[in-house]
Amino acid sequence: MHGKFAIPLLSSLLFACTQAPPPPPPAPPPAPVATAAAVPATTAQSADRFVPIRGVPCERLLQLSNEDRAAAAMFYMGYQASRSGATAINVPNIPSMVALAISYCTAYPDRPATEGFAYAYSVSRRG
Repeated sequence: MHGKFAIPLLSSLLFACTQAPPPPPPAPPPAPVATAAAVPATTAQSADRFVPIRGVPCERLLQLSNEDRAAAAMFYMGYQASRSGATAINVPNIPSMVALAISYCTAYPDRPATEGFAYAYSVSRRG
């Protein structure tokens, strides 16, 4: 009679001795979701703002902060290089090209900014 009892006891002991794998680590908390109320108004307004590339007047470009004007200038330099089919640009010439475009925009604030950068790009290619 002891033998019949020993087999279930032995199997339950063996089962109890085997360790279950450790539980998986808890999932990281989800990233906070920005709501319209949590996002500053300027970010929410600029998220869906479309600007016509060829329609931005020089006057508006000149009104930008130095940092924003530099970013816009780099965009327009790349845009102009692409329009002319260039596959490379002479990096040391960029500051002078930007200065030429800004000078053009200062002289002609009612003209599109793209014209200022087209002028600057054409002058730099000739020189």
